[in-house]
Amino acid sequence: MHFTSQDLVVDHRSNLDANNGATIELFVRWFKPDLPPGRPRQPVLMVHGRSSPGLVSFDLRSDAGEGRYSWARELAEEGCDVFVMDLQGMGRSTRPVQMNDPCNINPLQQHLLLPREPCAARYAKQLTNSASDWAELGTVVNWILGQSGMPSKIDLIGYSAGAYAVGPYAMTIDPAKVASLLLLAPIFAVKGPSTPPPTLPVSTPCAVYGFPMHILHRTGFKKSWDSEVDVEPRYPGQRDDVHDIVDVVWDAFLDNDQLGRTWGPGVSRFRNGYWWGWNPERVTADRTNLGEEVPVLIVYGEKDTSANNTPLNFSVPELYRSVQGRRKLMYRLDGAGHLVVWERQRKRLHTLSRKWLRSARHPTRPYNVDGNTSGTFVVPWEGDPVEMDYTSGRTEQPVAVPLEPM
Repeated sequence: MHFTSQDLVVDHRSNLDANNGATIELFVRWFKPDLPPGRPRQPVLMVHGRSSPGLVSFDLRSDAGEGRYSWARELAEEGCDVFVMDLQGMGRSTRPVQMNDPCNINPLQQHLLLPREPCAARYAKQLTNSASDWAELGTVVNWILGQSGMPSKIDLIGYSAGAYAVGPYAMTIDPAKVASLLLLAPIFAVKGPSTPPPTLPVSTPCAVYGFPMHILHRTGFKKSWDSEVDVEPRYPGQRDDVHDIVDVVWDAFLDNDQLGRTWGPGVSRFRNGYWWGWNPERVTADRTNLGEEVPVLIVYGEKDTSANNTPLNFSVPELYRSVQGRRKLMYRLDGAGHLVVWERQRKRLHTLSRKWLRSARHPTRPYNVDGNTSGTFVVPWEGDPVEMDYTSGRTEQPVAVPLEPM
């Protein structure tokens, strides 16, 4: 289906300590399909993770190799109104001025900007938090649903740490506006906090919260990705190194950070946040929304050491177990890592998401995949998905600590 794209900004009143009360701009790219007469609109909002902006994650433009990388354009061709957003401090949305000062980056990363001398943070506390993310997400959701011809509910997609924003939003913040929830490689902190700290922003421990931003650099980005790419012949072409996909992705990072690309060797800035309200205690307490009024589809990679990480108590299967509703599906993609959006198995991800969203108006089983509305499945490197119960243990995944979690 033909579609057009448009870049927009949505005004939002910030509730951050760093710029409280200021009107900031949230970047949104809208892919608008040319629908046939009588077909209702289906809005889908895609929310990025911790360190990769929206357009890099969901609309990578590349002619290299085989197949499309842009997940957003795949869904627009399916007939969805697809919206890709950046939260404040990310990509093309407003960045608080504290992010313009190199002294405010993680002290452990300042050596990457040599020969500049190390310096103490001038804003010695973390920047964003769950409440600010939920408020910004809510502003964009309300703006989308307020557009002409839109329904009263929206499908939400959250990638990696984007689950901290869309998960609680669909569970307790404003579930009445959410039609379904699709989580890709969701970060789910088994021992994460249920409630906010007594005061925000947080500054202690200093080594964790005493600065407002991190930076991503090419060497660390590639090293982290390399750790999840199989060197054995089980999954040939998991990442398209023949066409230098690492450089393609890295160039997209720099294109979305015009200031960061001028620092040192060229870096991508991302905010240091404090998140809560997304753990087994909170999810198991929800008996009406996740998996009931809001169907849930979870997808992750077999080789993902970011979303499944025993030392950090991150577990995707634990999230599936915690959702109490009956309308929940989980698919594990063989031969895929945390960065599956840029790997070969992205095509299986695109297929699963198209089936999920296409089924929204099914008369008896809305939001299904191949007729299934619940269960756990493995998607092999080749062939059809196989139903398999692999949720009885904590995780089957490697436990290496990721260098640059997304």
